[in-house]
Amino acid sequence: MSIRSSICHFVWIQDLPWPKTVNDTPMSDFDAFEKKMRAAGMGDAPVSVFKRNFEALQRNENGMIPEQSIEPASGLPKSESLTSGGKHAKLSEVVVIKLNGGLGTGMGLRGPKSLLIVRDGVNFLDLMVRQTLSLREKSGQKVRLLLMNSFSTSEDTLTHLQRYAAQSLASANEVEMMQNMVPKIDAATMKPVDWPADPEQEWCPPGHGDLYPALVGSGWLDRLLNEGVKYAFVSN
Repeated sequence: MSIRSSICHFVWIQDLPWPKTVNDTPMSDFDAFEKKMRAAGMGDAPVSVFKRNFEALQRNENGMIPEQSIEPASGLPKSESLTSGGKHAKLSEVVVIKLNGGLGTGMGLRGPKSLLIVRDGVNFLDLMVRQTLSLREKSGQKVRLLLMNSFSTSEDTLTHLQRYAAQSLASANEVEMMQNMVPKIDAATMKPVDWPADPEQEWCPPGHGDLYPALVGSGWLDRLLNEGVKYAFVSN
């Protein structure tokens, strides 16, 4: 059995806000995927995105966006205009989002890549936290750190973060945004993969492109906006 992995690496965001339901379409090949995702607790945003990408796959689209179709963003504020109220004032409106959903299997690791030791017992995750704490100390602002974890990285990441409990950077409620899960696709049948011996192998994380559906579907977008956050710094 050949398996086609996640098809959500490329996410189109021009149709935000996400549809509230995808149940108003006729019966289709996607029904089995939606039923599986709903049973696993996936909400409207990830289901809608996966449906659109599944239909693009059926049309043999490759997900690439031609460069000639891309236009520069307009109406964005200039950095010089963000310094009103003091050099550090705007940091209270910033969330630092780290994409932390990948395992280091390609490098021979068995856990999150962020737990790879960099030097002297310090790993990438430690550096992320230390950078955040340093920003807070220097600016006097509560710069937020949000990790987009996956079902593969959540447990190990949160376990490691317990050493930062005193700095309020250990609780999932404060620091974790869960990446969604999407079903693997059997390339021969175009149906969801069925693997009773190990059902976890029927799923995969959608990748970095899941940032937008995860923000919307998890409730984090509304929470951050309600807390006055206007800017997101995103990196892996």
